[in-house]
Amino acid sequence: MLNGSQSVGEIALAVGYPDTTAYHRAFKALMRMSPYEYRKRYRNLPRPDAENAVREKIDKNEVK
Repeated sequence: MLNGSQSVGEIALAVGYPDTTAYHRAFKALMRMSPYEYRKRYRNLPRPDAENAVREKIDKNEVK
């Protein structure tokens, strides 16, 4: 997601979503931001920081 080599649509299909819209909704529900906002915010950070942001949400049971 952060390296930018794949489009959001390609990622959506690769992880099993039927289309980009379904992936976008699920991603936004989990992360409280769109995939595009996520890339913009975390692209220039060291990878562990971005991964830790996801892990923290999971650990806090913010995943629904």
